[in-house]
Amino acid sequence: MPYGGTEVARGLQAGAGLVHRREMQRLVQGINVGMTRCPVCANEEKLALTERYDRFSIYSCPACEVQFAHPLSYSTNLYDELYSSGGLGLTRVRLSTHSSMVAKSHRMIGGPQYLALQWLKQNIPTPSPVLEVGFGGGWFLAALEHQGYIAMGIEVAKEPVELLKQRGFTVAQAPVNGLPPDWAAPRAVILFEVLEHLPDPVGFLRTVHENFPNAPLILSTPSPKRWCLRLGHREHHDYPPYHLIRWTERSLSLALRKAGYADAICEYPRIDPAEFYSTLLGFILARLHLLNMGSPDLALKDSHGQLLVSKAVEKSPGFWLRLHDAGLAVFRVLLTPVAWYFNRRGWSSASMLAIGLPLGWHKDAASA
Repeated sequence: MPYGGTEVARGLQAGAGLVHRREMQRLVQGINVGMTRCPVCANEEKLALTERYDRFSIYSCPACEVQFAHPLSYSTNLYDELYSSGGLGLTRVRLSTHSSMVAKSHRMIGGPQYLALQWLKQNIPTPSPVLEVGFGGGWFLAALEHQGYIAMGIEVAKEPVELLKQRGFTVAQAPVNGLPPDWAAPRAVILFEVLEHLPDPVGFLRTVHENFPNAPLILSTPSPKRWCLRLGHREHHDYPPYHLIRWTERSLSLALRKAGYADAICEYPRIDPAEFYSTLLGFILARLHLLNMGSPDLALKDSHGQLLVSKAVEKSPGFWLRLHDAGLAVFRVLLTPVAWYFNRRGWSSASMLAIGLPLGWHKDAASA
């Protein structure tokens, strides 16, 4: 199974989380006194205070099984900063053309993206328009084009929009309810690793459904069964302000139904052994204070505030990308038995996939 893009970044953050987890203050479970409300089911009773992290409290809702941060604060500036901090995230895109991205896109998508593409191929005919919300490096847009779909993407961050526009992709910095007027109505909407960042996820899903009422919604969020979590390690990026919501299959299905979708399907991708490499790499870089995760004040930077690892990547991007790809390939071979064992235990890849189907939707209607 391919592995790249979002999965690589998440693996690095996971490794950093193994270093910085001891900084997180674990509390004895307490009971909320009614000042906080679950952002999924609106329950206010018996919310369990499970953790504190920085200025945030993290509650668990017994009614829908979701965990959420309080306060639910969100800023798009955070993601502009992440994209502009350098590193391998967008470096491969900068070194690619539109045609080369499309040609190698099948190697750059991971577990949930792969399953989503398979579902689209089975249920949505080409050349239908498909919208991706929060496209990041744009590799799934490229994969959509490779399969014959009309790929469209929107993002909150400025840098990936400009970068993908320069390479000829149909993208815009726009909200869900503000697509460019010359874009076609999408037959399906894609939402990878977005919902966990939002303070009002049900409201956002409802907006998506109201704007595209006939389009299935395919989304992914961090899996509650992921191998790293089952080993007792929660990644740093799974804490606020990066992730505000921790989803389960039950809470995600409820959120989709409350937003207006008639049915919800959840799937757990199998583990790719390349995930182990990215997690280990993140752990090592964090130990060396080369990542701006968990303890940004300790990260090694130059006199202009740029991370030293980002500076190194900028000087020799081709070398670092080849080295990274070699590491992924080696781990995919050597640790396949470990991944097989974890899969047999029912553990999953980093993310789970969910599909929300509109009322009355069926495959024949989508083909019409």
